[in-house]
Amino acid sequence: LRRMIFVAENLNLSSTQYGIVVSSFALMKMMGNVPSAILVERHGRKPYLVHSLFLVGAGVAGIGLSQDWMQLSLCRMTIGLGVAALTTASTLTVADVSTPLSRASAFSPVMSAFAAGTAVAAALGGV
Repeated sequence: LRRMIFVAENLNLSSTQYGIVVSSFALMKMMGNVPSAILVERHGRKPYLVHSLFLVGAGVAGIGLSQDWMQLSLCRMTIGLGVAALTTASTLTVADVSTPLSRASAFSPVMSAFAAGTAVAAALGGV
């Protein structure tokens, strides 16, 4: 949060612009879930596991190069789409390699890793 406030102050964002930048990630992740599931089912898991990471990386790199709030918002949207594809592909991959009886124990490391990554990123980012 502190980092985003720093960015908001450096780009002279209004409260509305800041709200759009912050919510653009979640909006695109939500809107990207169903199309990602359709594409992952159609084209396979592995391409989306790989390409989604490149999409996230491009969005993160773009954040560092953003000059205004629109560019920042577009980069956050890109990250949201990448995360939607990544979570969809990883969830379907785990479902494919597990049985109904072992599904819960197979999903727990994946879901724990997402939660741990969020917590560690906040801790290392100085929030």
